[in-house]
Amino acid sequence: EGTHLPGAMGTEPVKGVSEGTSLPPGESTVATTISPSQIYKWAYKDYLEGNYDLAIAGFRNYLRVIPAGALAPNAHYWIGECYYSKGDYEKAIKAFEDVLNLFPRSDKVTSALLKIGYSYEKMDNKDKAISYYKQIIEKYPFSREASLAKVRLAEIR
Repeated sequence: EGTHLPGAMGTEPVKGVSEGTSLPPGESTVATTISPSQIYKWAYKDYLEGNYDLAIAGFRNYLRVIPAGALAPNAHYWIGECYYSKGDYEKAIKAFEDVLNLFPRSDKVTSALLKIGYSYEKMDNKDKAISYYKQIIEKYPFSREASLAKVRLAEIR
């Protein structure tokens, strides 16, 4: 429910309360560090709960802390999904293109290509949508995304 603020943090791993800070009675003064993977998990949970702005902030914080981390392609992808879910297709396309450009070998590439096609279709740019669908079918003919792209192509025409 947005009780954490992963996106509001700085560029370092999130630090908890340090010594000498006044706290409510019963609260510990032990410093804690939240791992980048925990930041990512919170952001993904926010995405699943429909808290898209909070999720975007969380994924961006993950990327600030560890821009080339194992989950970086996924973080860019889920930022795109958040914008797509909000109906901001231009920002969604930009985030999905980040997956393609920064992580061309990622397993998120085919999904990003498909969502770029969907985004262009939502923006009534059928020619660009078709070109992305064809690209998926040509480059990744046996993928689940190619099957979905074929369906979209058949419905567009």
